[in-house]
Amino acid sequence: MKKIDLYYDAECPICKQYSMYLNISKKYIFNILNARDHMSKIEWFRMKGFEINDGMIVTIDDERILQGAEAINTISITKSKLLDFLISRTSTQKLIIFLYPLIKIIRLLLLKILNKNETI
Repeated sequence: MKKIDLYYDAECPICKQYSMYLNISKKYIFNILNARDHMSKIEWFRMKGFEINDGMIVTIDDERILQGAEAINTISITKSKLLDFLISRTSTQKLIIFLYPLIKIIRLLLLKILNKNETI
């Protein structure tokens, strides 16, 4: 069974709701991890060129690292057959890639409004 770890900012309402929405543990060992509680791993990601403040990070079997829209596309594919069908369509993948920068801006605005630290 594959293992997927999702690192996200639990202080961001959008990130938190999305991570709660996911329920793929039937097919995968799926861990949802607050990046703020795993700073040594976050520093390791940074050494590898991945910045958590630029988007969610997903690891697959502790070997493959994905971030941002690519991470969302990958974990969405595993979510359900319907999403699998939709995500497999190139236009949907392109839409996620297009929307992800906007989602990051909304995350920053929400954290400012909630008076939370914008960076991890």
